[in-house]
Amino acid sequence: MPESTVAPASDVIKHWMTKVLIEQCTSLHSFRIASSHVTARGLKKVGEAIRDGQIQVYLSPHSGCSCPRYIGDNNNPALNGLSNFFVLPDRAKKADYQELKCVVVHEAVHALNDIEGITISTIDDEAAAYIAEVVFALTNNLPTHWTTGKPILEAALPAAQAIRAGNNHALHKAMPELRRAVRHGYAKKTTHYDGVPGIAK
Repeated sequence: MPESTVAPASDVIKHWMTKVLIEQCTSLHSFRIASSHVTARGLKKVGEAIRDGQIQVYLSPHSGCSCPRYIGDNNNPALNGLSNFFVLPDRAKKADYQELKCVVVHEAVHALNDIEGITISTIDDEAAAYIAEVVFALTNNLPTHWTTGKPILEAALPAAQAIRAGNNHALHKAMPELRRAVRHGYAKKTTHYDGVPGIAK
């Protein structure tokens, strides 16, 4: 259970998240970063876990280091909803907020790695999540101007473009800079968007 200041999300919010992960990720290009394998099918699995109450969703009135995030327990393969949950900012009530859709995809990558019992470094876990976030934006023709001035997202953009182009060489070339940006963001608490820290997990 998360901190006492959060409140359970409404069924409307959970349905919206489920729709994002099940219906709007179908064309997402699959990719691997270290041991993380991100696929549309995997993100659908996360959406189904939210729908079925295996992963709970809460809203927080606070911005900052506590939100948004996914908290999981890879020792809980049953996904009983007691120790696996998302916390989103309460502005998620505005479910058409396009950037927040990307953040849902980002956090779903962490959940997917958790569900699959993947052992992965924090840096690569975050790198995979940021790439998925930007791939989702590009695939769904969402504006990517919000990446400007955010070093981690700027570094994730060429990696995402390489994945969509099927260019493994370009992806390999982009990864060192992305890992550096993630490492720096983790250390410096670089903002991701709208005041939310760059490292969300």
